[in-house]
Amino acid sequence: MDMYKVRNMAVTVASPIKKIIVYNAQGEQGSIELTQETLEFKGIKNVSIKKSYVDAITKIADKALGKCDCEITYYDMFGGKEKIAVMMNENDYKILRRVCGK
Repeated sequence: MDMYKVRNMAVTVASPIKKIIVYNAQGEQGSIELTQETLEFKGIKNVSIKKSYVDAITKIADKALGKCDCEITYYDMFGGKEKIAVMMNENDYKILRRVCGK
């Protein structure tokens, strides 16, 4: 019965530092959860990206009510470049760039 006993097992779950609400071109809502290591896209495109794989975060256009269109370019696990275009709050855009170091 001792072999079924679990000792000193710690499970760590990366809790999000910040959750950013984003919208795509069709107006569908999604989110980006910033953790220590990754950007987790949920809703629009369900994908998890390491911060080191992010190539660029660029602002495409300014929108009304303090929002902006931006494009996030990253490398997938096979080395191909992918892009996600979203609309988000201007302040969240600045935070995202600062956190990713871009």
